[in-house]
Parts: sequence; C-alpha cells; structure tokens
Amino acid sequence: MKKLTMIMIAVLLIAMPASVFAGDGIWVGPTALYSSGMTFGELSDTVETIEFDLENFNYGVEARLDISIFQAGVTAVYYDNYTVPYLDVTIGNAIETNFNLGLYADLGIVGLGLTAGPKYILPLEEEYTEEAVEWGSNLKVEADLILGSTILSAYFSADVYDLEGWAEDSSFDDLDGKVGLSMLFQL
Repeated sequence: MKKLTMIMIAVLLIAMPASVFAGDGIWVGPTALYSSGMTFGELSDTVETIEFDLENFNYGVEARLDISIFQAGVTAVYYDNYTVPYLDVTIGNAIETNFNLGLYADLGIVGLGLTAGPKYILPLEEEYTEEAVEWGSNLKVEADLILGSTILSAYFSADVYDLEGWAEDSSFDDLDGKVGLSMLFQL
C-alpha cells in the first residue's frame, strides 16, 4: 500500500502546476455515503467485485470551495441510527459532519484531492453523551470527473480518531471509512 501512497503523492505533485491555472469556485450538491464501513485496503483489493445495496446508503449534502491547488469542504450526512466509530455508542438519529482542508489537483476533466479535518456528530435526539458529539477527525481521498459546471465525485472518507498519530504511521490500508458519491454543481 505504500506504493499506492507514493503514486498518489507523485500524481498530486506533478498535477499541482497545471491546477494553478484551473477554474476556482464554489461547488454544492447532494451526496450519498455507503453506511457499511470498510478499510481502504479492502476497498482497493476488491473494487471490481463490490456490490452496493441501495438500502445501505445515507444521504446528505456536500459543499466545496476550490482556490488554486487548495480545497475546503464540508459534508453533512443524515443517519437514522448512528453508531459512533471506535466507541460503539449508538445515538439514534444524527447528522455526521466532516470539515476538510487540503490539496486538490484540477486536471481538466479529472480532479484528484486529499483533504483532512475535524468530524462532528450532531445528535437529533435528546439522550446522548458529549463524548459522542466531539469525535476525532476524517481523511478524505477523492477522484472527480469534471463535466463543465458539474462534478461527479467518488470518494473514500476515513474515520481517524487521532489524525496526528496516523500521520506519523501513514498506513492507508488500516483506515476504516465509507465510500461516497456526490454530484456537485458550480455556483
């Protein structure tokens, strides 16, 4: 998996000079996140054979701001029975919100991004623990198909309890997260 990490970093470094001249803007649209988690290693090993069940998707909204090679974004997804990762605490109806900052390479028809940031869980029911509300970080790897003022995006959003600790180890294989799809429109 270190080979895949090095390839992704090389592509981003080569693409950065070209993306400086690409279009900036604000993008907003619906997103669907597959609720059955998997590790990044499982996803990369079985990408051709994965079968998604439409009942396991949760829906929300994604917004991005692209400025040169940088990207800021937020994703909010509704869950009717949310279980906090690594804590095994179920809090019922909730909205999972991920805030991200990072690098984005716009290569014309294709875009590649690597972003990270804090994760917040907003319970919609009265009974919950404060430990469940302020929960760790997320790491997002995305690949986009840019069709004019529309982006079709596929991404892997990983749950990282300790982002600094993970950065020292940098093992993509063990990242536990979810696969998502977005359709974004430029404002």
